[in-house]
Amino acid sequence: MEIEQVAELARTVAALTQRHQDFFNGLVADERAKSAQAETIARLWAMSDVAVVNAAATVHGNGINPEALKALAILREAGFVREVQVPAFLEGIVYNKGDRVMVRGRIYECLSDCVTGFYRCEGDPTVEVPRLTTPNWQAVGA
Repeated sequence: MEIEQVAELARTVAALTQRHQDFFNGLVADERAKSAQAETIARLWAMSDVAVVNAAATVHGNGINPEALKALAILREAGFVREVQVPAFLEGIVYNKGDRVMVRGRIYECLSDCVTGFYRCEGDPTVEVPRLTTPNWQAVGA
């Protein structure tokens, strides 16, 4: 944003009624809160698992929790893992080997490069009911 635009914005805000200034201030506070939450999530994803467990264990305490490694081991033994957001499959997008997509609640991994479709129709539709297959995709999780 150019300095002239900032100055114009300041003049506009200064001319607002008190009610509109309060509303504007609320909007600014909401945007700052969203930004802070996004930064917090990014920071947590950048941390090691032990550091995340420490952060979670010390939310209501002070300092590092010496039991964090034990807590992490219990969580891993119980099957807890970080959930990675998997995008839904989109027609027309080019997928490559190793890409993962979500289709009907299941996660699939692409087995080839330059894949643009998910299902393939097999069989002769004039002779039999065609089967839909996924030759370029392998189910890897729920």
